[in-house]
Amino acid sequence: MKFLTRQKSLFVKVALAIALLFTVQTPLQSFAAPFQSKTSYSTGIRTSDVTSADFNNDGHLDLAVSSLYSSTSNISVRLGNGDGTFGASTLYDAGGKAEAITTADFNGDGNVDLATANRDSNTISVLLGDGNGNFANAKVTPIGTSVFSLAAADFNKDGKMDLVVSPSGSQVVYVMLGKGDGTFEPQKYVVTGARSYQVATGDFNADGNADFVVCNFDDGTVSVLLGNGDGTFEPKVDYTTGQNPRRVVIGDLNKDGHLDLITSNYSGTVSILLGKGDGTFNSTVNQTTGGNEPWAVLIGDFTGDGEVDLLVGNYASTTLSILTGRGDGTFETATTNNIDLSNVINFVSGNFNGDSVLDVVLVSESSTNLYVLLGNSRNADLQDLSLSAGTVLNIPFSAGTLGYTSSVDYSVYEIRVTPTVFDPTARVTVQMNGSGTPKVVANGAASSALPLIVGVNTIEVVVTAQDGTTKKTYTVDVTRQSQPPSSGGVVTPTLSANANLNELSLTGGAALSPAFTSNVYSYTSSVANHIEGVSIIPTLADVKANVKVRVNEGALEAVTSGSTSGTLPLNVGKNVLDVIVTAEDGTSKSYTISLTRQTETGTKPQEAVCTFTDIDGHWAKAAICEAADLGIVEGVSTDTFAPDRTVTRTEFAIMMLRTLQIPIGKEPGTLPFSDKESIPDWAATSISAGVTEGMLDGYSDGTFRSQQTITRSEVAAMIAKVMKWTATTERYSSYADGTSIPEWARTYVEAVYVRGLMQGRGNNQFVPNGITTRAEAAVMLLRLRNNMK
Repeated sequence: MKFLTRQKSLFVKVALAIALLFTVQTPLQSFAAPFQSKTSYSTGIRTSDVTSADFNNDGHLDLAVSSLYSSTSNISVRLGNGDGTFGASTLYDAGGKAEAITTADFNGDGNVDLATANRDSNTISVLLGDGNGNFANAKVTPIGTSVFSLAAADFNKDGKMDLVVSPSGSQVVYVMLGKGDGTFEPQKYVVTGARSYQVATGDFNADGNADFVVCNFDDGTVSVLLGNGDGTFEPKVDYTTGQNPRRVVIGDLNKDGHLDLITSNYSGTVSILLGKGDGTFNSTVNQTTGGNEPWAVLIGDFTGDGEVDLLVGNYASTTLSILTGRGDGTFETATTNNIDLSNVINFVSGNFNGDSVLDVVLVSESSTNLYVLLGNSRNADLQDLSLSAGTVLNIPFSAGTLGYTSSVDYSVYEIRVTPTVFDPTARVTVQMNGSGTPKVVANGAASSALPLIVGVNTIEVVVTAQDGTTKKTYTVDVTRQSQPPSSGGVVTPTLSANANLNELSLTGGAALSPAFTSNVYSYTSSVANHIEGVSIIPTLADVKANVKVRVNEGALEAVTSGSTSGTLPLNVGKNVLDVIVTAEDGTSKSYTISLTRQTETGTKPQEAVCTFTDIDGHWAKAAICEAADLGIVEGVSTDTFAPDRTVTRTEFAIMMLRTLQIPIGKEPGTLPFSDKESIPDWAATSISAGVTEGMLDGYSDGTFRSQQTITRSEVAAMIAKVMKWTATTERYSSYADGTSIPEWARTYVEAVYVRGLMQGRGNNQFVPNGITTRAEAAVMLLRLRNNMK
């Protein structure tokens, strides 16, 4: 029977892959998941442990996987190709069902060998490698008791690798001195703690002798045993950890040259013990992982900031947790990444594709696969950068050179750049003179035309690596010459005739057909009946031109290039939108959109009757009344709505559930939040329903924070995530305060804006950190309901 540590979690498993409604906490959103989507490889066995080394001496890391729960005693070996992929699985008989596996050179031939801890057969096995990726038949050594973990080191300094073995559920570990041929002397036991689990080796006091540490599940401790260099050890010294530790790893967390200890604990924490360098350790610091039953734990720089981080596999969740290191042995609050895989029991890190970024291979004891998570690339280099035909850079392009210049005649009024990245996963944007929204440019493709003024024009080409944080900016200063004088010495101005648009789009969820291109002048579109007006967002090809818009032959409205026009009212049925561009020399072009507003379906409902006395004259009265009539919102009393009161997370969650018509039970189920007592009784059944349906989730620290208010940015993110809306552009700069919208929220703001759910608060201000009012919530959710029709 499996230990308690592998029993099913008592908590409700929340479907993180669905809406993730409340994961909008700024630290979470600003964190870029460090791994690509997982790739699976079949092993042919049910996995329990994984290790990595170069088995065939080709310079690429290979993998070996053990299996405790398969019907055979096989282990699986896959040779790495050096590009993040692996060859076919080769099975070897380990002579017993292996709980754990490790690598070392046990016979001194310079090749990597494998050692396994065979729990059910009470043995350990060594499979000697030939240096070509093949392994000999297992050499099996009886232990006399079930074994859980093992680690290799030279404990007696004879040049031969030894083993320390942790029996399952025992209060001792065994030290086995190697003979140098893959076999061992009879084991000697060393007393540790109650139910010893994993063991790890290192030199904790820098005396040149190998020491070891073992975590004790029942005691909530780790035992540190300092080696004497002759295969014997000093008496154990115990250090308290979190409850029920089951993995221990070693590394230097604070860059002081001393080895530190980290344990993963069944209680949902990791324990950090900073080493003093003399074999002793500072007081334990426990930190939550944000997941259920953490098991596997790794150290490494997974975020690319040069500091050591912790990566934790949450056995009873479908997540990995990352605790970003600060470089001093402390860590940021854990953030979780959903990998859609539970029962992660172990993993190993390494550079499996040669890009200098740490990758991870993990195994789950409920699967017969191993899973590869390649680290997101941090390559933000350009391979090439070229300008429009006839225009050249002042020096040949080089990835390490960031600044360039060029020059064009006065007759050239626009230019295009073609960036080519080294890594095709990188994203490139181009911007001219720091104005307008940066435009995304496909790898190896020319940008849209960039208008040139007389004088210096600065083109910024920003490359964002796959990790989302590593960026590199290349600049090209293009000088457009002044107009030359005529033969009589008088300058005759030559005015631009460019009356093209570079981009054209509508708000309110209205898409153009066909997709916009500058030389197509007629389009169609349609919107639902509840969309009473749309705005137009035109972007000029030449900044010296001007653009005006109108609807149904009405008055013309001037619009700033790249900005949003005022709302153009729509009739039911056909509407004609005109976008008129006038070039510098007076040349004019018209783009026409034939937009149909759908007719209303069904019987027109009677106007809602409100009993709220505090909304007379309020801008949102009609929407509040309709939302109340539909059951989306309720008053704070029978005659009071409190429209300008701020909304709490609980209130907004319940409004969302009503809008989405999620059925509410009579009794609340088990809530997985650590602060569930703070959820009001009147809301418990609703929140429980949202959790059960996979619609609601808490923060990474396990809290729900029911009474916390919600910002406008957070609301935009919540709605967009629930509806699975995405936005292909980021027009946040059309707001006067667009730059203050958090980066993580910008596409969500765009997604709800173009569908007509959210607009600014006046003076073209979005006010991203403004707290959402009850009136605003009612209006937005009513629009959401109508959008779903």
